[in-house]
Formats: sequence, structure tokens, C-alpha cells
Amino acid sequence: MDITPYLAEFCRLFIFTVLLFSSLGKVRTFAQFRDDLTESLKVTKSIATVATSALVTIEGLLAILLLMNSGLTYYAMLAAVVLFAGFTAWISYSVIQSRLVRCNCFGQQDEYVSHLDIIRNGILLLASSFYLWAPKASPVPIAIQGLLLGMGLIAFLIVTNLKNITMVARKPRDV
Repeated sequence: MDITPYLAEFCRLFIFTVLLFSSLGKVRTFAQFRDDLTESLKVTKSIATVATSALVTIEGLLAILLLMNSGLTYYAMLAAVVLFAGFTAWISYSVIQSRLVRCNCFGQQDEYVSHLDIIRNGILLLASSFYLWAPKASPVPIAIQGLLLGMGLIAFLIVTNLKNITMVARKPRDV
């Protein structure tokens, strides 16, 4: 049995989940995200407002296209790879320069980018690239898509909470 179609479908639904919640998180904390962009990129508030609006729109549109699973899905995933690569380059540059840059990627507040954000984005790049690389096969049954969506949601929660997971893992045990 070839599991490639199932892995590709998981990757599509995982990236859909990431883009959906990223877009919704930015909408929920629009002003905070805009202000963090203004500070991080050293641009005016009006430019940051346009950039924030564009980013929210692009992420939301890509999420919808990935959910629809149509002829545009491949191109939406390709755009997601470009988006994630750009984010990864910017975050990597910020971490290497030891700049204190707030991410607010998913609506959380007061978190600065770190090596864990680079790892998260690496995972997102791998998942979206795998989808593009995987040969297109027969459609996955809807019941299995539901399970894969649930798995995608779990994967989303893991990669977006790496900082919390590492904090808990490092906490010394009280004996």
C-alpha cells in the first residue's frame, strides 16, 4: 500500500490549518500585528497597515484555495512555499542579528522570534514542498480526509506551541 497520497493530503490539510489560523490570528490582533511590523521593519504605520492587510488577505485566500482542493491547489501551495521561505529568511536574519522582533504570527502577543520559529517554518516548508513533490494520485475518501484534517490540526498545535513545549520539557521535576 502506497501511503504517499495520504501524506500529501495530510500536508495539504496541515498547511490549510496553519494558513487559516495564521490569518484569523492576525485579524484578531490586527492593531498589535501592525504595530509590531511598524517597529520591526522600521516603516510607517500606513505602510504596515497595507502590509498587514495584504498578508491577512493572502493567507486567507491561500487557505481557501487549499481547502477547495481544486486545480488551483498546486499553485496555492507553491505560493505558500514562497511565503514560508520569505518568512523563514526574515526570521533567520532577525535571530542571527539577535534582533528582538515580535512575531505575533498566530495572534499571540509578546513573543519574540527565536530558533524555534525557524524550526517551525522549516517544518512548514517541508510539508508544503512534499505536497508539491508528491505524485498526484486518486482522491482520498472524505472520511479519511476528516481524520487527516484532525491530524493536521494536532500538527498545527504542536508547531505553533514549540516554545511552550520546550519550556515544559525543560522544567525540572519536583521530587
